Amino acid sequence: MEVAVPRIVRASGACENVNTLFEVSVDGDFTSFNQKKGYLAQTTQLSLEWYVYKGIDRVYSVNKSFRAEPRHTTRHQTEFTLIEFEARDMDLSQLINLEINLVRHIGKIPFKVEVMTYENAVLELQSAGLNIVYGDDLSSQAEQILTAKHGIVLVTHYPKDIKFFNMKVSDSGKTVECCDLLLPGVGEAIGGSERENRHPILEERLMTSTMLKQLLEGGGNKTDFDWYLDLIKSEGVTRSGAGIGFDRIIQWLTKRHSIKECVEFPRDAETLVP
Repeated sequence: MEVAVPRIVRASGACENVNTLFEVSVDGDFTSFNQKKGYLAQTTQLSLEWYVYKGIDRVYSVNKSFRAEPRHTTRHQTEFTLIEFEARDMDLSQLINLEINLVRHIGKIPFKVEVMTYENAVLELQSAGLNIVYGDDLSSQAEQILTAKHGIVLVTHYPKDIKFFNMKVSDSGKTVECCDLLLPGVGEAIGGSERENRHPILEERLMTSTMLKQLLEGGGNKTDFDWYLDLIKSEGVTRSGAGIGFDRIIQWLTKRHSIKECVEFPRDAETLVP
């Protein structure tokens, strides 16, 4: 079911890096927000989880995501279309199958999808001569190396410290139950995970996250996330979800060099008018 989600949010609407949030104000006055900052939403994920907890088992939204992204590249934008979904009673293996079937359906033909763990991806990249160590996020160059060799790649089980705080911690305690789908010529197009449903672990992950550290350094407060922590406390629901970068899917299908060729009105750090 498609559902409505807020577009002006608190920091709980950020995708990991709160430093890329666009602040909303009236002449710099935040009085209308009770002296608290409002932002343009980057993700609807936590709001979609609210619907799942309230009894709608499978939900999605189609919205613009806003990121104060300083990089001026062929794959980054400050405004882009993001399709997000959440599903109750879905674990990581089911999410992986869903993502694979989705890209096969979009591509209209059957093709192999290489599934590998983050750890194995790092070992393969090191063998290819890339300067990367376990714990580094996969760069655009790393994604290009993997997709050049394998085609479509789905990387699972990243280290927990470099992923969003609500991704479910694996039994090892070192990784999270997540998966990123990489497309040739594009890179990451879908990112998803099974969500953490154990309140104590979820709260600890938030309190030790880089995201919260950035928020506090910027004068923000943990209370931005209290509504979400209270929601998870009520019942540990098994659920998974993902975000699909629609423009990157179009770039993959059309084999365009730049993502800016795949949208009507591209927006980046240098372009705010047609």
